[in-house]
Amino acid sequence: MDLNQQDNYDLQYKQLGSDTDPAISTGGEEKTESSSLCFKTKKFWKILTAIIISLTIIISITFLLLGSARSVGKVLHLSDLHYDPIYNSNALNHRHCACNFVDEEKKNNCTAPNSVQYGRVGCDAPLSLIETALASAKANLPNPDFIVLTGDVIRHHSEVLGGSLPGRLVNLFQIISDLISTYFTPTISVGQSFGNDDFQKNYFFNTTEECNQPLLKAVLPIFQRMIPPLTYADKNSFHCGGYYSFNINSKLSIIVLNTILYSVRHNPIIITKSNEADPMGQFKWLENTLNNLQTSGNGKSVWIVGHIAPGYESFDMQPMWDNDYTIKYVNIIKKYNKMIKAQFFGHEHLNTFRLFEEDSKILAPIIISSSISPIFCNAPQYRIIEYDTHTFEILDFISYRANVGSGTWTENFRFSKEFNMYNGLSNYAMKTFTTTMRKDDSLFQKYRIRKADNVEMPYPKCGTSMPPPAKNKELCAIEHLERGKYEKCLLVGG
Repeated sequence: MDLNQQDNYDLQYKQLGSDTDPAISTGGEEKTESSSLCFKTKKFWKILTAIIISLTIIISITFLLLGSARSVGKVLHLSDLHYDPIYNSNALNHRHCACNFVDEEKKNNCTAPNSVQYGRVGCDAPLSLIETALASAKANLPNPDFIVLTGDVIRHHSEVLGGSLPGRLVNLFQIISDLISTYFTPTISVGQSFGNDDFQKNYFFNTTEECNQPLLKAVLPIFQRMIPPLTYADKNSFHCGGYYSFNINSKLSIIVLNTILYSVRHNPIIITKSNEADPMGQFKWLENTLNNLQTSGNGKSVWIVGHIAPGYESFDMQPMWDNDYTIKYVNIIKKYNKMIKAQFFGHEHLNTFRLFEEDSKILAPIIISSSISPIFCNAPQYRIIEYDTHTFEILDFISYRANVGSGTWTENFRFSKEFNMYNGLSNYAMKTFTTTMRKDDSLFQKYRIRKADNVEMPYPKCGTSMPPPAKNKELCAIEHLERGKYEKCLLVGG
């Protein structure tokens, strides 16, 4: 076929196509209407998709703005300073020596080949280490809303210091109080609890003496200068039992407990039934205080500060409180669960936490801070707590550390970033975290590393003669405070 034939053929084909054949004409109209409908449908879905995307962006921006508008408060949390005024930088850290020369015999047998100014593993903290910690805290948080100090200002076995009681202890409390006032301000509020080493003997509190407690009366002025004026009732409870409460502002109150009264190692043994059921009346006082705050009509929130937490400790997995006292405490917290927004403790020299049963509806888990003293192989640490200033719920914390023997402090980790937890530190959130650790061994091992953060002697190789606890045993101790539930967890797991 040549080109002329092709042109004739195309012309004939176009003429045929243009004829008014009903079949051909109707089909074209149907195709036109169908195309128009299809176009309108596509246009509708494009508009709808654009609207959905726009709404999504608006909602996301709204939540972002609400999140950024949330007012975040910051609090300094110190624990277990264990100030040792006789620390000697040239002394060995063996248990017999404990980094000091208290007599000539020790001097002959305990001299170290090197000098370490800022403390050694196995020894309590020299003043130089505590000063560097406070200097670092001041640099990282110049104006904390207030300070939480969860006990044990004084070194282990303070009886070796000599001197009369309560003078030798009062002097150490004064030195630490002066340091805090120097680095921050004399008007800073400090919620400070007593630790087991803050008394004349380890875990000692004589309940038979009732309100005849010379140490408590002597240190009250030291505590009092860094908290708002106590009421008459709180002064009395401080004098008698070492527990008290005060207001941070119109919306937040701090309740400070003397947890030595509930310790399984408390001495002397309580022999009177009234004191045995409620040592020094602290449970009754706690419930009355919470009830008064709840019925005040001010919408008060409460933070609880103590030293020894209820439940099981992290080294040998032994109970820390008598089980009857644990049950009583849990029942009180359960009753006032909506107003209790935080619970801070120390004692373990480790970064860890304890949970309440899910059906308790308790909002705030027990948050346990590591220590400044490196005696149990942990790196010296303090932390900055972040909280919501409207709800007073705990959002996050940042841990700061120094290598053992060093006076240089650095940011260690932010909990939310380290463990991918951005929904706050509620009991529910921490329970979810613990459940994940059961399934994810790498996450569990990371948690173990962060407990003490001393890479040279990581937990739990130091601090106990026992072998490391099994994973299930360690997690059961986190999840269950009461003996029966803890023992059941050991059998069935979780």
